[in-house]
Amino acid sequence: MHLDTAYVCYSCRRIQDRVPTGKCSTCFSENVYPLGWIGRRRKDRINLLKRIGALRRRDEAHTAI
Repeated sequence: MHLDTAYVCYSCRRIQDRVPTGKCSTCFSENVYPLGWIGRRRKDRINLLKRIGALRRRDEAHTAI
């Protein structure tokens, strides 16, 4: 397993290699996150989240509350 393709599921707390469906292969939760982010700089992570629109959606969700 390579760190850049490893994901952790926060629901069942398992680490797995690749998550092609976007869900944990054990418990089928969508609560999976890449472990490769550990080694990336904060600036790089923020830029990626902005590029895919995740930060915008999170900010909109907080504004709606």
